[in-house]
Amino acid sequence: MSADHDDARESASVEPRPAVLVVLTDVDPENEDELNRWYAEEHIPQRLGFPGFVRARRFTLAEGLDWPGARWQETAPGRKYLTIYELEDVSAMNSQEYIAAYDDLTPWSKRVNPSMRNVIRAVYVETLNASAGDEPDEGSAVE
Repeated sequence: MSADHDDARESASVEPRPAVLVVLTDVDPENEDELNRWYAEEHIPQRLGFPGFVRARRFTLAEGLDWPGARWQETAPGRKYLTIYELEDVSAMNSQEYIAAYDDLTPWSKRVNPSMRNVIRAVYVETLNASAGDEPDEGSAVE
């Protein structure tokens, strides 16, 4: 058996783990209000109706913050907006509903999407789950 086949078989036997879809973006200033309304009124409610989408959170860049980490490591400039979608597992990204939403964008999505700049989209699988004051669950770290 090839190494690729062994890897595929091993990953198929692993239980699904929580995941997140992360979207970072800037926006043309003249479209900023509309982007924020679109996220709040259409996009996030639509996504939370899809199988496997558990929660959505949006953040705005904390500009001008002087924090120790920035002194020790050079970092790329952040995007103004960050959206995190919590997923039951990565299979949420392949649901029929999620795929159909991209095949048939709403008129509002067609209007807003071109104003988004420097977009980064990525899906991450949970490798550790810990809270302040707690010890990580035994075996929760994945190598």
